[in-house]
Amino acid sequence: MVKITAPELILKNATVFSSTSSSQVSTWYNEKFHSLFTYLFLKGLNYYNADVNHNRQITYRELYDYLNNPGEGVPYWARRLHGVEQSPVIQSDNLDKVLITY
Repeated sequence: MVKITAPELILKNATVFSSTSSSQVSTWYNEKFHSLFTYLFLKGLNYYNADVNHNRQITYRELYDYLNNPGEGVPYWARRLHGVEQSPVIQSDNLDKVLITY
């Protein structure tokens, strides 16, 4: 499920990723020297990790889904490492837009 804010708050031609919802705290990944969100965001772009359909393109939706994967995404690692809930949020008017083509 994609978490977005009310449509009137979405910017035209812009996509905003947030590390967590407003009611949660963003966590750190000490071992990787990054925030947990930043580490997994970069990992998703690296080696096509977020390219689910293997078409050599990563859309905003694919990256969002990668970040929120219940088995290896931000929510899983936030619970495992810190015992807290953390779910990244995306605000976009076009989730199927291509972010990167390899």
